[in-house]
Amino acid sequence: MHLRISSVFVSFYFVLAITFFFFLGDAMLNEETSIRLFADSTTYELEAYELRDLTTLQLMLFNPNYFGPISILGLLNGSRWGVLILNLLVFTLALNVFFKVMSLDRKLFVVLLLMNPITFSSLLSINKEIYSLLALSLLIYGIRRHSVLAALGCLVISVFVRWQLSLFVIVFWVLISPFNTLRHRRTLTFLILIVAVSIAYSISQNVYFFSTISDYAVVGAADWEGIGLWGWLLEIQNAGGYFLIFPVKVLQVMFGILVYIDKMIDPPELGFYNYVVLMLHSLMTLFVLVYDFAKKKLSFSRNAFYMAMIYALIFGLTPVHGPRYFYPVFVLLCILAAEKNIWRDDTRGSDKVLRKTGQVSHARTPAPPGSG
Repeated sequence: MHLRISSVFVSFYFVLAITFFFFLGDAMLNEETSIRLFADSTTYELEAYELRDLTTLQLMLFNPNYFGPISILGLLNGSRWGVLILNLLVFTLALNVFFKVMSLDRKLFVVLLLMNPITFSSLLSINKEIYSLLALSLLIYGIRRHSVLAALGCLVISVFVRWQLSLFVIVFWVLISPFNTLRHRRTLTFLILIVAVSIAYSISQNVYFFSTISDYAVVGAADWEGIGLWGWLLEIQNAGGYFLIFPVKVLQVMFGILVYIDKMIDPPELGFYNYVVLMLHSLMTLFVLVYDFAKKKLSFSRNAFYMAMIYALIFGLTPVHGPRYFYPVFVLLCILAAEKNIWRDDTRGSDKVLRKTGQVSHARTPAPPGSG
């Protein structure tokens, strides 16, 4: 039996995660150490206990942001070991889906993925990033295999993550469908979309829920140590100018934390996650982005890049400064880096053209109608 090196890497990683959780992870969740390797895991656990008597509908109405993690904790009866095992299974399933539908350099893809500390953190406790990875894999599976079941599964899982992810899934499917008569003109489609979401976001500020979130974000930005760029960007966005500041805002979310890279050496108390985990996440994302740029892989004709740009466009609207929200962008950049056969659009409307490095392959597989 042939044993893949990538499988060895993942197996070793799993053993490391389980060992780490046994000796340190559980203590971190109990707040017995000053080091925090998780973002909101303890908050989810506390809310799951306090809101345990709510029905599913009541929970979604009370705070949809907690719906997914609290529902999973409820199904597992709050077991941290249960969460760990489920996370390992979800990660394994997502990897298998990626490998099933894409021609990737498995070793490179796995190594890049495992080097990101958010990947390690997402295996250890209740979180959303591990499920965003699964949702992304199912989205790609649904597109490449024309699977309605995978598309519905992706949408359901996205509800357990963030409403922005659900919006992204729906928008992306619409953009590659026959409903979009400009689906083969991706640059124009993207420009129209960014103007449309800018207007829609500005109008949404008249809704109490959205305006309150924006107000809190602006106040929080003013209190954050820095030059006030984030607050300034939010004010422009709220006024309908998101299309003007989109690249700056997204890059600021993804890489702005790197200005505090000196704090990695001696992070503030309870600041390990922000100044070490997120810092290394941003560095890894920047590294893969530069690699893809150097290899001339950043093109709208490549579906993984197009998907990453639509994702960034939608999540860039979020007024909360959250680099970890862009973990799926990191995964898509890793796909670009590890592609053996390019998953891309062509002018005839085929979903993909398989192209070897420096050589066009004549292999063709059916594509979803109108995808591009």
